[in-house]
Amino acid sequence: MNTYPSSPAFQRMRDNWGWYLALGIALVALGVICLVAAPAATVATVALFGIVTLIAGVVIALSAIWAGSFWGALLRVAGGVLLVIAGFYLITRPFGAAAALTIGIAIFLMVTGGVQIVGSFIEQGRGWGWGVASGVIGILLGILLWVGWPVTAYVAIGIFVGIDLLINGFSLIVASLSARTYGLPGAGATPMA
Repeated sequence: MNTYPSSPAFQRMRDNWGWYLALGIALVALGVICLVAAPAATVATVALFGIVTLIAGVVIALSAIWAGSFWGALLRVAGGVLLVIAGFYLITRPFGAAAALTIGIAIFLMVTGGVQIVGSFIEQGRGWGWGVASGVIGILLGILLWVGWPVTAYVAIGIFVGIDLLINGFSLIVASLSARTYGLPGAGATPMA
């Protein structure tokens, strides 16, 4: 006799599998749109990030009221003003911001890829070859972004967001269908991970 996993998250997914499936399909559709219209997705992502940054700046500046000291208040106001300026720049100059962010992402990918390779060689734990492969892929992606800059600045962020949406969408689709069929005759005894 099959018993259902006791995880509340799994039970919630099993009870609402249709909603999770619909969300997964919507994420896949959004991912496809981002990949097809990568420049527009890049602008939208940068502008959304700018809005969030601007709001965070205002909130931080307003929190100076509760700072407790003059210097604490001054630092919070200064930090908030810098975030407001950065948010305003991201909103009003999305392609310029995307160009800077793309270079930052390229450097991040190359550095973290190198660190991952070195760490995998040093530790040589189980599956260390996958760590090396992941690091090499990170470095190659960073180099591609760097070499293709500034053209990559107009599409890279939109492509990354699109791929992320696709992966999350497919994961939700598989998980929801697995939760729906778990425990049914002929469906297998364990849910998909």
